[in-house]
Amino acid sequence: RAARKEVVDRVERRFGFRRGDWPWVGTIHSVAFKLLKMDPGQIMNGERWRDFAHLHGYHFTNLPSDRDEVEFEVLKFPRRTLDDDLRYLHGWGRNCRYTADQSLARSPILIASAGDFGMFVSRLAQFKHDRGLRDFADLLDEVLRLGLRPEADVGFLDEAQDLSPLQIATVESWFSPCIRSYVAGDDDQ
Repeated sequence: RAARKEVVDRVERRFGFRRGDWPWVGTIHSVAFKLLKMDPGQIMNGERWRDFAHLHGYHFTNLPSDRDEVEFEVLKFPRRTLDDDLRYLHGWGRNCRYTADQSLARSPILIASAGDFGMFVSRLAQFKHDRGLRDFADLLDEVLRLGLRPEADVGFLDEAQDLSPLQIATVESWFSPCIRSYVAGDDDQ
């Protein structure tokens, strides 16, 4: 977000563009959010994670605030409670584009049982479905499934070394029709 603000400020000063002149500058998830014409109330935020945890008796530590992007919290390696491990593994697997079974088989962490993980995945899917919610992986899955992309002739991507396989697939889909694409990343990371 800070990088986005810096880019917008510099381009406005240097070239005289207004913010409305380039609506697709943002994080991958914010662009997907715009493409899907979503409402903030449809996102699985901190409050909804707390509701989910309360409903099913899960104990998550370090839940995001309602304003934080859940994706970054999920991708951190929590290792505090079994429920944190379940949540981490689910988010990690989704971002790697794995099925639940593949996530378990390739898990970077040990969890109690396949049954616990399967129940977590099932409960979360039902919770989101019942409330019309999407998490950040859902946003990217949906724009890919629908073939949505920003209307842009030039694509710029920074911090490419931090992208997950799901984010890479999304950006490749968006950038493939572009006349030019610029990708920057730190190959030492």
